[in-house]
Amino acid sequence: MAALFARARARAAPSTGGPILPSVPSPRDATTPDLDGPEAVADAEWARVRALAATVARLEAQEVEHGLDEAGVARLERARVRVARAAERALLADGLADRLAEMRPRERATPSGGAGG
Repeated sequence: MAALFARARARAAPSTGGPILPSVPSPRDATTPDLDGPEAVADAEWARVRALAATVARLEAQEVEHGLDEAGVARLERARVRVARAAERALLADGLADRLAEMRPRERATPSGGAGG
């Protein structure tokens, strides 16, 4: 899973130093401002991965320091599943953004109106 986070770290913005929230809203949440293009969507997905990974790290640290009760272990496992799924979505969003970026120059080079000639 570390390989999945390498891409997230590459896109990471500087940390705000704020508290880690137990629940991270989805980038598709109605309260999220409109995103500008596929790159912004991919960036939002990676931001979610980073936030969820921070939650996993916090829970793992608690597990090492104090141990977790049954509910804590369940929260940790759910967080791990959520971060894995979020990473898959982020990779898909990144791939789509890359493909769309590759297609944009070709669309501009193609004259409007169909086949060349």
